[in-house]
Amino acid sequence: MDIQQLYSHVVFDMSARKAQVISTIHFTAGTQDGNPIFDPRQEIIQAQLNDEMFPVDKLQHHDFGGGPDAELRMIEKVTPVSGENKLTAIYELSQLNSPKSHR
Repeated sequence: MDIQQLYSHVVFDMSARKAQVISTIHFTAGTQDGNPIFDPRQEIIQAQLNDEMFPVDKLQHHDFGGGPDAELRMIEKVTPVSGENKLTAIYELSQLNSPKSHR
């Protein structure tokens, strides 16, 4: 995944004491068609790929052999090398899903 641009908006709900993040990644697939990988540590609750709803269960962590807690998320849809793609992910701002994350 060759990230071209990344935009994030944070929406605060002060009464609920929560914040939701909407992040949009503009990327190309790199040097060949394939399944891009990336490394967000928050639980994605909604996603779009190229402006179409995309199931979050197709953005799960996978073990690529990097050792404990080194999993990366993979877009389980082949994206072509030509052209730009756009992934929008919505998640609640919270403690990272990582054993080394501290409050």
